Amino acid sequence: MNGDTLRVRLVASPIFSENVSAVLTIGLGNSIFSVTTHDSPWQTKTSIAVARQQLSAVELDGLIYAIGGVISGPGTVLGVVERYDPSTDGWTTLPPMPNARYRFFSGAVNGKIYSFGGSGSGVADIVDVYDPITNQWNTLPTPMLSSRNDLTGAVVGSKFYLIGGQPTLTIDEYDPSDDSWRTMSSSAVGRQSFTVSVVNGEVYIIGGWSDALSSVLTTVEKFDPTGDSLTAMSDLPRGLQGLSSSSVNGKIYTFGGSTSGFGADTTQDVHIYDVAQDVWTTAKQMPIARYNANAAVANGLIYLIGGQSKASENLALVEEYDPSK
Repeated sequence: MNGDTLRVRLVASPIFSENVSAVLTIGLGNSIFSVTTHDSPWQTKTSIAVARQQLSAVELDGLIYAIGGVISGPGTVLGVVERYDPSTDGWTTLPPMPNARYRFFSGAVNGKIYSFGGSGSGVADIVDVYDPITNQWNTLPTPMLSSRNDLTGAVVGSKFYLIGGQPTLTIDEYDPSDDSWRTMSSSAVGRQSFTVSVVNGEVYIIGGWSDALSSVLTTVEKFDPTGDSLTAMSDLPRGLQGLSSSSVNGKIYTFGGSTSGFGADTTQDVHIYDVAQDVWTTAKQMPIARYNANAAVANGLIYLIGGQSKASENLALVEEYDPSK
């Protein structure tokens, strides 16, 4: 195998139903693959072409876009964009972003993808927009209200809500219909490396890291854009930063993350939040620990993309999670 070492590890796993007892994890050089059975909620899909972390993942018209990110180690900031078609399990490379970035937020409104802020060369207040019809990117002339990196955000209706990151606690609303910005509430705690999901038009702000507290966070806040209000909700089962999340059928699913911010403390955690009950449960672990990945939903299935492994490797791994199993 051209000098590469094939490592095969059978792990007794609680992931599957009782008639299935193992998951096969294979390491080849710097690549990690997960082989699961059809009884598992997890299925390994075709990898992205460029292994990376701290990317954005966006669903638009049933397709998933993996945008930007960074290759840790050399610290190469990426503008690369790949599009995934779940119906064919295939990736297509698209034109790169005009401004390479990581630790940023992307979302889709009215058939276009918008990417906000982040880290890179002077991108912290820049908005890039991708039109899949023309297959082109452009940069908006109007900058964000404030520079932010390590932010995330949400789409509610046809508006974007940018949340947290460095160095601000505020939530900013962007309306692409008239290119207007508005400052809204401030979060109770400054956070970065956190995750956000939307259920019933309300935004759930979950976990992360607080510089002010020098601590990984368990706290969860609910933001109501209509009333411009923030409410404290039940805490995560444990503090995590660099976690990913998506929502399906009124529940929020969080994946992985680190209990400290170091690769060695990367987890295989899966936590499920029942919005109606304001209750968290801890589910069976996912096949591979990862941190700084991103997730998107298509056709009721969650796709977890890229990230960093427990050994601090950049991942090209793509896994599909079926919440119904």
